Amino acid sequence: MDIDAGTILPRGELIKTIVAAEPTAAADARQSEDIIESDDDDGPRLEYITQLEMSCDNKQLAAALSSLEINLYSVETMALAGKVKGHTGPLTQLAFAPSDPSCFFSASEDGTVRGWDTRSLATTITLGDSEEEEEVYSMALGYDGRLCATGKDCLIEFYDLRKAGKPLGSYSECHTDAVTQVRFHPHKRSFMLTGSEDGLMCFFDTEVSLEEDALDSVMNAECPVRSVGFFGPEGEGVYCCTNTESLSLWHAAGAQRIKDFGDVRALARGENPAEADVGAGDGATAAAVPREGGGLVAAARAAAAAAAAGEDWGVAVDCIVNCQYDAAADRLRLVTSSYAGAACLATVSPEGITPDAILEGGHAEQIRTFQWMGRAMATGGEDARICSWRLPGGGEDGSNDKHDDDDAMDDDR
Repeated sequence: MDIDAGTILPRGELIKTIVAAEPTAAADARQSEDIIESDDDDGPRLEYITQLEMSCDNKQLAAALSSLEINLYSVETMALAGKVKGHTGPLTQLAFAPSDPSCFFSASEDGTVRGWDTRSLATTITLGDSEEEEEVYSMALGYDGRLCATGKDCLIEFYDLRKAGKPLGSYSECHTDAVTQVRFHPHKRSFMLTGSEDGLMCFFDTEVSLEEDALDSVMNAECPVRSVGFFGPEGEGVYCCTNTESLSLWHAAGAQRIKDFGDVRALARGENPAEADVGAGDGATAAAVPREGGGLVAAARAAAAAAAAGEDWGVAVDCIVNCQYDAAADRLRLVTSSYAGAACLATVSPEGITPDAILEGGHAEQIRTFQWMGRAMATGGEDARICSWRLPGGGEDGSNDKHDDDDAMDDDR
């Protein structure tokens, strides 16, 4: 989409772009399996980036690649610090230990979770059995990094990270399809949220031994769940992004839907979304609306008014990348992408989605992942590029300041 010169949304500043992988014949072959005929075959295709994750000390950035490699970068310089490879199937999840910046974990469709040491670049632990051919679709660390939960086909398993071995236990009755998301609550360490391609989100208290008693609530998104997460000062809210590019907000404990935005692509075009189901009296709070004052807030409000009047957000919205909660600003952030690699950064509240800024000029293909970097943000895409951006307004609008250096990546979720 061509952007009008007079568009009111501010632009993020592209700080740096790196290419995480070079073209390979393997990448070309994998993509060719899904392409019957192409009129614009320009030769070998790049590997792509599936996830970015930052260490707890904000000094390292891990990037999962479709080549099955994991690259490690210095956040400050964006220099490659190392790379590891051990899985035999596509990578599905990365997670750094919550208190040890030298330790991170990776999950894969090869059926295993591997622990890694960023100093030695060696595997420290392997969970699961690749010979069982049970793909691991999602993974999360809980109980201060001592417990690992994995999502498989209709199954959630728990492992003690202090020792390799068989699972401590499992839940097998709540989901009827692949468990695509597992998330532990940010404040109540025993509570866990799962999302599945069966359309359900389940909220568990893992301290309860029996699965039927551990299940606290069930929420039905009515279509396959792609990503879920908590938001709000106490983690009382849940966001849900689906495979149909829809977004909804929920109150986890009450299993009530706060807001259903429907297809975000249609919303960005100014089309009227379906009326949402709102849970009355559930006490749920959402991310704060933009604070008073500042050109960014005024521009965002004007952009929201323009969208309501039938104008688009100033950039093509072809898919949802993901949401992340910005605790410092008490805001739920949404990032969308066009197929050409332009992104829109927006703030989500029960009252609506307010576009805040446009990020373009860094990627040539769809963005798949993003990661907050203090006053900046990193994005990874299908062009194998990692781009760092300085956001409009710097840190003055209350954006997440996990990293205080303005020039990081020369700037968590």
